[in-house]
Amino acid sequence: MLSVMKEYILEEVKRADFIAIQADETTDISTHCQLVLVLRYIDANSNVQERFFEHITIQNATADTIASALMERLRNILPNGQKAKLIAQAVTRGATGGVQRKILDVYENAHYAHCYAHQLNLIMQQAASHIPTIRTFFSDLGGFSAFFSRSPQRTTVLDQVVARRLPRASTTRWNFHSVNTVHEHKDDLLKCFQTIRDSGNFDPLTVREAGGFVRMLEDETFCFFLALFHKIMPNVDMLSNQLQKRDIDRLFIEAVVQRFTDGILTIRASISSPCGDGASDQQHQPKKQRRMLGPGEQQRLATEVRCDVVVYVIHSHRHVPYVCIHSPSVRGNYRK
Repeated sequence: MLSVMKEYILEEVKRADFIAIQADETTDISTHCQLVLVLRYIDANSNVQERFFEHITIQNATADTIASALMERLRNILPNGQKAKLIAQAVTRGATGGVQRKILDVYENAHYAHCYAHQLNLIMQQAASHIPTIRTFFSDLGGFSAFFSRSPQRTTVLDQVVARRLPRASTTRWNFHSVNTVHEHKDDLLKCFQTIRDSGNFDPLTVREAGGFVRMLEDETFCFFLALFHKIMPNVDMLSNQLQKRDIDRLFIEAVVQRFTDGILTIRASISSPCGDGASDQQHQPKKQRRMLGPGEQQRLATEVRCDVVVYVIHSHRHVPYVCIHSPSVRGNYRK
């Protein structure tokens, strides 16, 4: 069945004027590297088609290995005389000197088009890593899911106390659900870690790590950033969803980025101290000395976060190349 489908796709590609490829490397549960190859083109009936073509097993995820595997497939998909039909590529391993550059050296029209949603995640990672305290915050946040994923016994306590699993941290996605889950279930998580620490049923390493998470959830700096990004992340998530729509163009992107910018500015204007709700929140705070952020320091950090996020998003989305093969009206029209 797969071979029949591939032959059908190749016949459609043969009749198409232009095609684009999407490729990404993934590692399966048995730790084998695979390359996913998707073809996008306009068929003879002027309909945009996006076809999964093949899972390619590769030895490793280096740029040379991925480029060689793609070149081998492209020689069959686009035989001699058809190289100019490849007008866009969205593949992994770096736009300069990586897979994209190696393909562009052979297929001169294969302009690189970064996935806007993926680019947004990279932008947010860059904006966050620019400030050391925020880089530390997200590193600490990723430790929550890692702590429970290493032990079924720990997960059992999580299920009993919190009744909610924590999303795994991702290096390629700024995951709103991680921030949201920890923020919404902070008290339950605190109780969960205290139970693990005080139950006497866990090994010393687990007890020590649980104690560290208790201190983290009681720390004002961590609390401040958790509340701040709980306000910011829904705007990021909404923008990411908008950028994954099938039919988008430059004007659409500029409009949604502007709405995102307005939302971030509104959050900045409303922030006084996003860490809790005043007196009611203070009643639940342990009476012990912790690291403190003064109001001035909170305002400075909130302003710096807002400026970095807005500047990175606006600058990147206004200057990224856009390759358009979305509809028959722009068939074959690729532009910057």
